[in-house]
Amino acid sequence: MTADIAATISALRRRGDEVVERLLRENEARWESLSNADSERLETMAQEVASRLLHEPAVRLETASGESSFQYVGALRELFGFGPDDLRGRTS
Repeated sequence: MTADIAATISALRRRGDEVVERLLRENEARWESLSNADSERLETMAQEVASRLLHEPAVRLETASGESSFQYVGALRELFGFGPDDLRGRTS
């Protein structure tokens, strides 16, 4: 797997995690009653949904070769709006 592919897959997975975290945070105060166990289940389920949605694109990218791999990388970066900072990763 090339560095471009690995960076794009990492960015894709981070984006999924960011979306889940943001949605959970935005909706935290809206629940009328949510136990700690239910909150954990909700977070786990949301993370799994994001993971499953992103799995197939990541697999296709990992297994693509030649010109199609460059096309997939370009398409994903364009569709998700990944810039240089997204592809370097974040530690914060």
